[in-house]
Parts: sequence; structure tokens; C-alpha cells
Amino acid sequence: PPIQLKHLQGFETMVASGGSDAPYLLSLGEVILIGPGSSDYAHQPDEQITVDELEQGIKTYIRLVKQLINETQIE
Repeated sequence: PPIQLKHLQGFETMVASGGSDAPYLLSLGEVILIGPGSSDYAHQPDEQITVDELEQGIKTYIRLVKQLINETQIE
């Protein structure tokens, strides 16, 4: 069944089908599912991302960590 994941302001969202461990982690807290590249290649024999997608992913992870730290400090 579909699950609701944590939404962060300023981050793109999408609906995807496929498998994830996210449902099993919900009992631990809010879950964020994020990663670089196309979901078309995720967990496939030809899984791949471009160098540009890797670099953008690094920037996204840095922004994510900064935002989560900021949220923690506000609470």
C-alpha cells in the first residue's frame, strides 16, 4: 500500500512505484526517500547516474542535512 513520507520545503517530490525499505522504517520516525539520478535505473542491473547527477546529488544531500539541522534547532 502507498505510504506518506516526510516532505521538506524546497525539495522536489514525486510519486513512484517500486520497492523500498521505507515502510519498515516508519516505526522509527519520519522517513525521507531521496537520491540522485533517474528512478528508471534504480536497483537495476544497469543502475547508473551521470557525473552531473552525482554532483547535483552531493549538493542536494548537503542542503538536506543543513535543513534537517535547522529544523532540529528550531524544535
